[in-house]
Amino acid sequence: TLIIKLLGDEISSVILIGIGSLAIMLTSLYFFERVVTRDRPSSALSPNVRKPAKRRGLIIMVSHPAPCKKSIGYHLGTLERCWMLCSKQTLEIAQQLQQQFAEVCLEPPIVVNDVNDPLEYRRWVDTIYQALPENWQTSDVICDYVGMTAHGSVGMVLACLEHGRPLQYTAARYDDKLKPIESLDPIEIVLDAKAFNFGGESNQNPVPGERPA
Repeated sequence: TLIIKLLGDEISSVILIGIGSLAIMLTSLYFFERVVTRDRPSSALSPNVRKPAKRRGLIIMVSHPAPCKKSIGYHLGTLERCWMLCSKQTLEIAQQLQQQFAEVCLEPPIVVNDVNDPLEYRRWVDTIYQALPENWQTSDVICDYVGMTAHGSVGMVLACLEHGRPLQYTAARYDDKLKPIESLDPIEIVLDAKAFNFGGESNQNPVPGERPA
């Protein structure tokens, strides 16, 4: 119907946000299980997660410095470029990270205007991928969805699910009161892009040169 056609894009966005939220929830449950069983002998990772290969590019969301440093440090040696999303409140932390990792943080931090809008995060991630250095492939860059708000995590997961882009999270080790005491090595989430491709080829990428709101 005409109404469905008019609302098609909005409905697709709502569906994708729901999928992204579900993916984050399932990953959170997996991580919680690891925290609860942290004193038991370690077992092999499930087929859906693995130790990530080091990438040439990394996209992170800046909140606390520790997981950011861990994520960047993990990929050093191969890492050539790191892009940072931050808020006005965490801009100073992002700038400090840029100074510490000046050899890979070549671009100024991207300040997200509305930290509660998952679609803005999604647009920024899409914009970064569309402007990758020459001869880079999508698989050369991985997104770390830990940091900032839950909306940010949803937005980043959305951007990765739609196009089969690599995705990781940097977990933490907790004490008996479940307070984080150190960041652990990143874990890559193995995505099946076809399983989440609800929008097909109709999903539109940002117009080149267009600056997300």
